Amino acid sequence: MIVFRFRKGLNEHDIIEVEMEFNQTASVEEINKEYYEWFWNIVGDSVNWFEK
Repeated sequence: MIVFRFRKGLNEHDIIEVEMEFNQTASVEEINKEYYEWFWNIVGDSVNWFEK
């Protein structure tokens, strides 16, 4: 089990945490891919994206 954490503020209630289950044979690349998808799903909801 791996815990992904993201702190979006200074307070304890500003921490987002999720436990992810991976196989024993999961590669670092696979874990990183899952982390990036999880992270951008959270951050993507709280930022504004503009095209240049």
